[in-house]
Amino acid sequence: MKHLQNKSKALLKIFAIMITLLANKVIVYSQVSDSFKNELQKVSLTMYECHDRNFVIVDAFIDGFIKPYDRYSFSYLNGIVIINNYRLDDVTNMVYSNKIKNFFSRNHMSTQNGFSMTNNATISPKDIFNPSSRFRTENKPVNPAIQNKYDQITNMLIADKLIDTLLIYTIKYDPQGLYISNKKVDELIGFKYVTFINNLFGPAQTSLGFMINKGHAILLGY
Repeated sequence: MKHLQNKSKALLKIFAIMITLLANKVIVYSQVSDSFKNELQKVSLTMYECHDRNFVIVDAFIDGFIKPYDRYSFSYLNGIVIINNYRLDDVTNMVYSNKIKNFFSRNHMSTQNGFSMTNNATISPKDIFNPSSRFRTENKPVNPAIQNKYDQITNMLIADKLIDTLLIYTIKYDPQGLYISNKKVDELIGFKYVTFINNLFGPAQTSLGFMINKGHAILLGY
């Protein structure tokens, strides 16, 4: 009888040790996961502040909608977010949608036509943490000096009352002239802009195209 009691005590002790080890493993795993998640959130914030819309892919990675080394698809239209053909629940969708709207607003971009991203390659933590990876550079913002040149053209169009600062336009310039939302401007006015653009970019610049959203020149994502 005493032998059985001792055996039972030994088994209970082993069981207690196993429970303790398992609990410690869970705690350590949780701590590592939280730490990893915090680092990913820092990257997402950096990308958001640097005008890189791929921040939403990092957010989806954090939330588990996109898995490491998996291909992915992401679309946003009319306030609806779909990740890998999965429509988010209303609460989560609102979080993503609001962040996307704020991102586009601060970059003077319109969400009217939405946007989508499909990656035939896989995504990995290495891609996310490496600032030089294709993932981190494919939506790199325009050089400020180049942006300034497009801003000058935009300001000139506003001054000449060719565009309304409350509307959205597409601007195209080629050897045939200047087009505002696919409508060719008067040749005399067009010549003025041809000369101005040549002075800005040099005669080698034979064509260009960009968008103007409410008085702001948009090159990112166009």
